[in-house]
Amino acid sequence: MSSAPSSSRTLLGPSSPFAAPSSTSTDLWHRLEARRPSPLRFALFLSRRPNATLCPCLQADLYTSSSTFYTVTRILDPEHRVPYITLSPILHAAGLTLVQGLLRFHLSPSSYDLSLAGLEPWDDLWTSLPVARSIASALGFGAALASMLDPKTTLAWSLDELELRLSHNWRVPQQWVDSTAYSTDAMIKRGFDRVQMLPRGQQVTTLVSGEMRSRVVREAEERRGSTEGKLHERLVRWSAQMYWSGCS
Repeated sequence: MSSAPSSSRTLLGPSSPFAAPSSTSTDLWHRLEARRPSPLRFALFLSRRPNATLCPCLQADLYTSSSTFYTVTRILDPEHRVPYITLSPILHAAGLTLVQGLLRFHLSPSSYDLSLAGLEPWDDLWTSLPVARSIASALGFGAALASMLDPKTTLAWSLDELELRLSHNWRVPQQWVDSTAYSTDAMIKRGFDRVQMLPRGQQVTTLVSGEMRSRVVREAEERRGSTEGKLHERLVRWSAQMYWSGCS
């Protein structure tokens, strides 16, 4: 996840990128980018559950400049009524620290979780789709994250069957991945514009090779052991603790 120093003007100015006249080409680029829906991509991560199941996700990037972006992650989980979304990249993309974001939207501790009983691939401010959608809209990212936070896809899920396969109740639209070439690898490699829900009761199965599963595990171990990964999780927990202390 990329980051860049934010000026006090960014922190204290209007939340919407369209709230003030454009003064530079960078401002104009940012406003145009905010109007454009961010492409989705399918990704596999390692959950923290004892059985080491994979955590299928959707991801979308929020660009704040031509070279700086923040990746928003949505877990595709069949066990919960609503999907969980990473809130921290949305706040960072708006130039807010996590504490500033929590204070600005007056989020109660019940509005988010740092972990999800092992379902999560990493610690974050995991919040429900409705909450994430409301905050994204308030910060001017409603259009950019329209596909990611589409309420019509609330019930979309992908499940690791632990038998070299995944089951999905949705699919990447035909125009992006043809049915004859549909596979987990194709889903991961192709960006797409929306989630296509399958008729109720229907599912599609894709294979997960041992090599792919091993690669996901290896990448998770590298991320969890990296300085960046450790600092992110410490920041998330410290920010939540500071917010709770200030609210108590």
